[in-house]
Amino acid sequence: MASPEEAKKVISGLHNTPMDKLHTFHLYSYADIVDSLQDPNTMELPNKESFAPLKKLASTPSGLHSWMQDAFQRDQFLIRYKDQVEVYWCDSPSPQLAHDGKNDLACSQPPIEWSPLGTYVVTYHGQGIMLHSGSSFCECGRLPHKDVKRVLFSRHERYALTWNGATGASAKDAVAVWDVATNHLLRRFPCTDPHWPSFAFSANEQFLAVKGSNGIGLFSLPDFRLLRQACFGVPSIADFAWSPTGAILSYVIPETESKPATVVLLDVQQGRMLQSVSLNNVQQLRLAWSPRGSALALVVARKANRRAKTLFYQISLVRVALRNLPVETLQMEEAVDALEWENDDQRFALLTTNAKAQHNVSFYAVTAGMEPGKPKKHELTKLYTIPNRACNRLYWSPAGNYILLAGLGTSLRGKLEFWDVSARMSLKEQEHFSCTDVAWSPNGHFCVTSSCYSKENKQDYENGFDVWDVTGESVAKKRLPQFLTLQFRPWPMECVTEEMEAKAKSELETKEKEYKKQMVQMEAMKHIDEIRKKLGWIDAFRERRRRILETMEAMNAERKAMKDKEEEMVEIEVLEEVELLELKNEACLCVC
Repeated sequence: MASPEEAKKVISGLHNTPMDKLHTFHLYSYADIVDSLQDPNTMELPNKESFAPLKKLASTPSGLHSWMQDAFQRDQFLIRYKDQVEVYWCDSPSPQLAHDGKNDLACSQPPIEWSPLGTYVVTYHGQGIMLHSGSSFCECGRLPHKDVKRVLFSRHERYALTWNGATGASAKDAVAVWDVATNHLLRRFPCTDPHWPSFAFSANEQFLAVKGSNGIGLFSLPDFRLLRQACFGVPSIADFAWSPTGAILSYVIPETESKPATVVLLDVQQGRMLQSVSLNNVQQLRLAWSPRGSALALVVARKANRRAKTLFYQISLVRVALRNLPVETLQMEEAVDALEWENDDQRFALLTTNAKAQHNVSFYAVTAGMEPGKPKKHELTKLYTIPNRACNRLYWSPAGNYILLAGLGTSLRGKLEFWDVSARMSLKEQEHFSCTDVAWSPNGHFCVTSSCYSKENKQDYENGFDVWDVTGESVAKKRLPQFLTLQFRPWPMECVTEEMEAKAKSELETKEKEYKKQMVQMEAMKHIDEIRKKLGWIDAFRERRRRILETMEAMNAERKAMKDKEEEMVEIEVLEEVELLELKNEACLCVC
């Protein structure tokens, strides 16, 4: 080598490189080998390094998950308006304040958000990220990264990734990866892809995917060892997405003159390709994983040939949970605007637009023939279509079955329609003028629509949020100046199995009386705050009346004492002084 620095660079680049599944290439310098072969008697033991104690572990706030122990299983949500940050319990008849945010939460820059499991509130500052947790949302961690713009957590909050907004190979410190528990910096990366996010953690937190100009780099965690997979070295990858479960990576290779566009599913854990779907004359392609990872939907816009001007759409469904990953194709006669999965992977909704610019909503079942005692048939079946609806967004309830058809933007003026999918009926039509965002509570009891302040939407008098129940009835409304965001606090991943869910449904009838009694108690509890407020007003009135009566009694006693005093005779002697003036006779001459 020309220099020791060049030799060190070669060693660091080639050391621990996997050759195949059983062999790994190791590279050492000759000086290190000579040192290791020296007489052990002449070697010195390494000095024991001293490390500062982990103060973060000692100062971890209590009650990290106290909000999950609420007696009525209520959800929390966070709002930001002007310079205020507040946390509420989502309750009826009105949300209840849980935390007024009078601490470091209000000092954050406009982005403020929850971590994926709801453990932390993430605040942005000029010098980095701050994490807040506990019942009082005290500071419990810092991730120092100057001018940070985005933060990305892994699924179980073990790792966090921060980005300062810089792109290009020269910005070597644009991305930083952290250990959340210890706030320790693990590694820095440049951000070479201009489209964020170009980094993604796998669902099992064992791999990190980095998209660049030379394909997707896969790093094992926590050692950040680069894996030589099929997606490495493939230029111009258009899009990629991890499965919500496991370590299956899907990515899109764009079409070229000689090769069609290809969607590849790669099992990173085993290092093998599971399935590939080839598509010709593709103009648009979107990946839509089902929430539980049992299927991947490909929304494709294609042309009949390269010279054609008309687009036609198709849905390709890859059944990841089945053997050999079969692919089903559904040809569409209308343009597909959105595809939204139900939370249990059994159904999805399609929002389409026909030639007359009318919006239609269709529902499809992924598993058909679910009769009791018979095996499931994995068939893609169309259930029904709701024609001509004033909506451009679809929002499933996390509990399933219920969906909100929302018309966001100035053209549709915030039209809202709550729909029962199984009953095939509309529950309620509502309107929230200038609505910009929709969020369901994690338990599916409430839906919140909000009108957020922005440079484009400066109608401050309409800023705020409306709370609706699952049937579309209005629960509460609140208008706030310069309202910026509303975010529900996420719950940890569900631990309920299908057997537990079936058992709960079978016991539902026997516990109906108990549930009705609880509902009556909850309805009574809803008015307790209002009654207490009125009782407080009555107590204040009585106290004021008592003080006034005491003052009046004191004044009356004083007046009575003045009247009871004996009258005193007072003689007044008036002295009159007379002053005599001597007048001199003066002659007066009168001329007539």
